[in-house]
Amino acid sequence: MAVPIIRAYNAVAPAALNQRTVVTDVITGLATQQLNRSNTIIDFTNNPDNAAGIDHFQQLFINNLDTGVAFFSSNSSPTTAGRTLPGPIPISVGAAAGGKQVSYFATQTNGALSAYPSLVKYANLF
Repeated sequence: MAVPIIRAYNAVAPAALNQRTVVTDVITGLATQQLNRSNTIIDFTNNPDNAAGIDHFQQLFINNLDTGVAFFSSNSSPTTAGRTLPGPIPISVGAAAGGKQVSYFATQTNGALSAYPSLVKYANLF
């Protein structure tokens, strides 16, 4: 039986707008997580929302390669009816693959420079 898990992440305030920053896991402090079995990203939300006029987006990387999946702060608010669910986003781990490394990078595109905290819900434990 799969047990869903929610992980909290944080990107520190960037030095300038449109500069990619590493996102770290709040509990472990690590920028990369090793998946030894397949998993699925079910949901993504801001934690909490950005202040007015501040926009970020967060990119998903697998094995240090950009997947093309991005989460935008403007549609990731847990407090609005306009939020769109990004998932499910499957991450498959094959028997011979040796696992997958999951990481995120955040970019601030507008507003006063600020950190960007977020929550990601996975379908099962790592």
